[in-house]
Amino acid sequence: MTIIPLAKSMIAVALAFSATAYASAHYVSAEEIPTENYVGGIDTNLYQTLNEIGTALNCHFTIEDSSQDSAPLRQRPMPDLPTPTLIPATITLLQSQLPDCRVFQDAKVNSVIHVEFAGLEADNEYVLSKLRDLDFSGPIYGLELKISKAEGKRLQINDGFGSLILTDFTPTSVHATNESNRAILTDSLPLNRYDRILWEAYTDYGVSNAGTLMQFNGPYAPRYAK
Repeated sequence: MTIIPLAKSMIAVALAFSATAYASAHYVSAEEIPTENYVGGIDTNLYQTLNEIGTALNCHFTIEDSSQDSAPLRQRPMPDLPTPTLIPATITLLQSQLPDCRVFQDAKVNSVIHVEFAGLEADNEYVLSKLRDLDFSGPIYGLELKISKAEGKRLQINDGFGSLILTDFTPTSVHATNESNRAILTDSLPLNRYDRILWEAYTDYGVSNAGTLMQFNGPYAPRYAK
């Protein structure tokens, strides 16, 4: 597939943290966290902190970032934070640490929290906030392709990396009226088959007709059958 030029470096970083790679990611040692009631800490970034919170609360996240930023949102250092016990407290806590972002709960799936670089909303044509009507029945992968095709160059969905391909053929049925692409692409996912960060999106912020590249962190399979 053709990858949006300005997003190449960003998606390369995202792919490095696939479900397999995350298993070997840095975990904060006991010396770095005063008690088990804390998340984050020395050498810990936003991506790892969200994973820790997601595990503690059994919730999930999405990340929407700008590919223009030399320091990806997912890599932003995070301090020791008290582990929240409720979704609203989680949103308040993250918002206090991410003043340049919009942190909000999914309208339908209460256990999903979206973290969005706030500047993206300044673009009235931002593709993930775009509203649409949609009727679809079929595999989730087909739903993603349908929306991507409808948006053309404004939205590209990475189908995998290297020898692996995203193959989520879980059946889904969508009957959306005036719902955002973000909501449609999120609410249909079987959460138990995805990482704590369901997906990440990188947008050529500040560019006319900005394109967005999405990477889902779901099930993968070999691209080529032997």
